[in-house]
Amino acid sequence: MQANAIFDLESMTKPFTAALILEMHAEGLLDIDDLVIDYLPEFEFLPSPSPSLPTTDPNKATTTIRDMLRYMGGLDVDSATPLYGVADPYAAMQAEASIVAPGTLVLYSDLTYRLLAHVAEVAYDAGPGAPKTFRQLVSHYITGPLGMADTDFEPVLTMPAKMGRVAGTGYFAHYPSNPSVPAGYRRGEVQDDQDWWTQRHNAMFPSQSPTGTGCDGLFSTAWDLGKFAQVLLDDGDVWDPVSCAYEPLLAPETVEGLTTIQTVNSHGDPLGSQTPAGWTDDLLFADKAFGFELMDGDSVGGSLLTGVFKTGGAGTFLLIDPVNDLFIVVLTNHGLPNPVKFTAEFDKMLEEIGPHRIADSVALAITS
Repeated sequence: MQANAIFDLESMTKPFTAALILEMHAEGLLDIDDLVIDYLPEFEFLPSPSPSLPTTDPNKATTTIRDMLRYMGGLDVDSATPLYGVADPYAAMQAEASIVAPGTLVLYSDLTYRLLAHVAEVAYDAGPGAPKTFRQLVSHYITGPLGMADTDFEPVLTMPAKMGRVAGTGYFAHYPSNPSVPAGYRRGEVQDDQDWWTQRHNAMFPSQSPTGTGCDGLFSTAWDLGKFAQVLLDDGDVWDPVSCAYEPLLAPETVEGLTTIQTVNSHGDPLGSQTPAGWTDDLLFADKAFGFELMDGDSVGGSLLTGVFKTGGAGTFLLIDPVNDLFIVVLTNHGLPNPVKFTAEFDKMLEEIGPHRIADSVALAITS
């Protein structure tokens, strides 16, 4: 495998989504304390047998963008109804019912981060610039300015000349049951079927594909991910070789939101589970930053580092420790766990790859 191989990041897309939203907040194009329904008015409503008698969801009516960014938006882990085959996936996602009131439960949610991408598209469209897809927004705010030339959605479509460097992700047994999504081995296409379908059927941009999604879908290299990690370690600044000085790229609030705990109450007390039963429980219920999980001494990040990390479900990892001024990128093409046995297979994948052992080994090598 080449050193500059391009991997399917899956959920490692989420920190980019959070960074993009926070940069739009810093620009004034949205406010993370705005209600989601300010941008997606249909989000408030549930499917109703009669259009003249709409059914509202009071929880969703009070959900803020901040709630969603910190995985406390009150939505389930994923859509109750599969998105593949649906003409307007974002309309279907907006119609999903809440399961708890916003701000009351930390619950990791793919559904939430897909919707955040659409919030970004709608908010940018309301601004002075020309409309941009989520894919274009990620490039505009994050990957373009950082020079992440090997980072994009669906390289089979967007980087065909680089397909020789793209690592295959794996065959997902779920696909044969989804006639709307082609079955087969995934290489250069996101393995998650929900995201594969959504970015090819965005009703806001019917003639563009892929439009990107906020949950899964980015592909990248170790070198490019290092650029993203380094800008967070450098407080949002990047080195300019022309001026021989650091120049600001990300707002301070963006860096803080991505690298510090956000799941706290008004008194600063953590709201996530303090005793997760295993790695899957840690992913689902433990405290979070915006887009990232927290290294709490007993997580994928090992026991010796502090800071944040993100796991991609197909076997990729990014760990960032601001205290020790280091980052670790681990990229594999393990492939997504079988969704029918997700918990057991997810935990097995983590044990086999061992990002916690890698993190502790790096920490010991440096600190000793």
